[in-house]
Amino acid sequence: MYILLILIFTVSIFSIAFSYQRSEYLITYDKLNPYKTYGEYKTITYNYFNKINDTTTYFVSSSLFSRTIDKEGALINIGAYKDWNKNLYTYSSISFGTNSNYLPRYRLDHEFYFKTLKDKNLVLSLGGSYIKYFDVHNDLILSLGFTYYGDGYNFTYKYLINNNNPGSLISYTNIYSLGIGYEKKYWLYLNYNVGDQSYLATYLINPFVVNNKSYYYSINYRKWTKDNSGFIIEYNYLNLKDSYIKNGFVLGIFKEY
Repeated sequence: MYILLILIFTVSIFSIAFSYQRSEYLITYDKLNPYKTYGEYKTITYNYFNKINDTTTYFVSSSLFSRTIDKEGALINIGAYKDWNKNLYTYSSISFGTNSNYLPRYRLDHEFYFKTLKDKNLVLSLGGSYIKYFDVHNDLILSLGFTYYGDGYNFTYKYLINNNNPGSLISYTNIYSLGIGYEKKYWLYLNYNVGDQSYLATYLINPFVVNNKSYYYSINYRKWTKDNSGFIIEYNYLNLKDSYIKNGFVLGIFKEY
């Protein structure tokens, strides 16, 4: 309940005299295999973006989770994009989750973006994240990458290094994303992630290292049906080796003000 109260208060404050706003309403359904072991995940998400001026955009996001084998949970994320000059902008956010096995107690993210080339269409990125869970685990993640913006498309690559404690276990992830489209018309995104999930299973009497290979694919389509509104659909697939396979579906609508 307190997650929803914070969300309502934050959106109310951000909505005062702002120049551009966008709301998104999303429903997610994930079916896992083996189903008898993991069941299904259901999520309802609300995203709110507000552009104050040409340099600053605030956002707040709230999600409610329902999982077959875990109790219900909620997550709120608040942050901002900020242009500092013609060559540099940043992304910062903080997240809080309710007590559960799959949500963070809190998460901090910050990323620097450096615009290069004559047209500023090659953007280099350097970022870091810290995630503290409700048990003894925490993650420290560093990322390097770039995005190239062309006429009607963009391509992103990121390389993530994750240090999970206890155990100081290192894992790596490669992220590839291709976007095709134009603002106010449509965007089609094809995403592929490959990497590892490594952690120390401390819930056992004799803890042991878990290291699973992970493959993730998604296709996301955003379509404007009017000048200021439209819909979002997505299909995603996750194969976590020696654990489970997940098929995910997302439906949503958005409205701009």
